[in-house]
Amino acid sequence: MAILLPSLITTICLYCTYHIYRYLHHFHLARSNSCLPPRKYPHKDPFLGLDFFLETGKIFSENRYLPELEARYGTYGTTFQTNLFGTPSINTIEPENLQVVYSSNFKDWGVEPLRLPAQDPFCGRGFITTDGAAWQHSRVLLKPGFNRANIVAGLEGLGKALEKMMGKIPDDGRTVDLQALFFDLVSTSLLYTVALQ
Repeated sequence: MAILLPSLITTICLYCTYHIYRYLHHFHLARSNSCLPPRKYPHKDPFLGLDFFLETGKIFSENRYLPELEARYGTYGTTFQTNLFGTPSINTIEPENLQVVYSSNFKDWGVEPLRLPAQDPFCGRGFITTDGAAWQHSRVLLKPGFNRANIVAGLEGLGKALEKMMGKIPDDGRTVDLQALFFDLVSTSLLYTVALQ
């Protein structure tokens, strides 16, 4: 019992010190970048944010995620903060914020600790799951594919492949295996785009 009380007090002090340091660090970062604090989502559970998590899971399972997400941004603005298991999470569709996160100040933001453990088996290590040098390498590889000339060329190829696919769909009401048609569509349009380069 004599050791328990000092250990508890030390743990509480370290916890408070960490949160004060984190708050001051975020405050300094926001001030140096002329950022205003984001609007906060009105959680029913302000400690863990379980209400937000459960509500998101429910609307996802009901296939209403995108309309509800649009409604949330309509209600809370283009940038708002939620609490995800005790960790503040910024949700944004603001183009300037996204540009800063994904291009100019990417070193200040991190997704790897959250995404990589869950998505590594599915996505591997790439621009969706990593930070730092691995993320930058993936971005350099993908960037040429997003210049205007490549997008236009890809759309032309996709248009031709889509017309070809639509010609294979019978118009007499018979059941069609769309999986095979979409596989052909992706393969054909990908080959067309690669042949252009």
